[in-house]
Amino acid sequence: MYLFKGDCVPSLYAKILETVLNEGINIGPRGLLTKELSPVCIEITNPRQRLFGHPHRKEVSIFTYIEGLWILLKEASVDRLVHYVPAMANFTHENTKFLDGAYGPAIGNQLEEVYNRLKADTDTRQAIVIINQPQLHHLPTKDYPCTLSFQFLIRNKKLDMIATMRSQDAWLGLVYDTGEFQWFQSILAGWLGVEVGRYIHIDGSLHLYEKDFVKAKEVIDNDGSFNLYDKAEVLDERVPKEDFDIMLKNLALWEECWRIDKLIPTDIDIYFKNKFYHNLASIIMAYNLRLQGKKNEAYWIVQGGKSDLAIIYEQRWRQNK
Repeated sequence: MYLFKGDCVPSLYAKILETVLNEGINIGPRGLLTKELSPVCIEITNPRQRLFGHPHRKEVSIFTYIEGLWILLKEASVDRLVHYVPAMANFTHENTKFLDGAYGPAIGNQLEEVYNRLKADTDTRQAIVIINQPQLHHLPTKDYPCTLSFQFLIRNKKLDMIATMRSQDAWLGLVYDTGEFQWFQSILAGWLGVEVGRYIHIDGSLHLYEKDFVKAKEVIDNDGSFNLYDKAEVLDERVPKEDFDIMLKNLALWEECWRIDKLIPTDIDIYFKNKFYHNLASIIMAYNLRLQGKKNEAYWIVQGGKSDLAIIYEQRWRQNK
């Protein structure tokens, strides 16, 4: 068992990559050389510090929340996703053009069931979400879910989360999955009116593909001491469930209008009361303005921002306004 413990996943990232490269065994699924650690447990004490932003990694940071939004909306179509990460289209079913293993339909109402169980009994051990569905076990598919389950526990008046993965790419998957899942943890904590506790992430296989060895080494060599949250303000996204349901609907409409460059309907009042969601909406607007070629307008929105997303994009866009 490989155990990584710390304040947040991003602060452990260089160490995780280094351990995979130095101690991982060589395996070759589908004929592709891979370095693998198995099993792995990552234990985190501050799940709100979830974005990476490493200068030599440059992930699509906003995608953490776009894909999380897509999951919460229970969508299977990739329209919302490919706008930000075009490669997502490569995993769709050739006939349906949907993702066979889309997490949203699999999760369905399970988060609400978890909420109800924990409201009824704060000590319950039955607050679980199953994602890898049995009907996918026999299908040939390009999208076989990596995530097996979530478990939520209220302990010491805080909401802990345990995410269990069958397999995870340390370069592509880890940076997005952990961010999304910790966001879900904070959302549920808000519904329940409790503090956010530990986040525990378990991988049956944590691996790097050969094509990413050099890139991982760059992060290890250059960003080993980097921590976005030495500067970034951590925003609290916890809101009651009834407020969150409205916020989710507003956020989905807001994102869609900016993505397809459509005016927001004047008869719909969109107001993000919570500072976290107000900031997220602003960054979604800025990111899409930049995709539309309006670089100065996009930079103006993030300039001087204190949130993790604002700091990431101000640094990246500063030299290319």
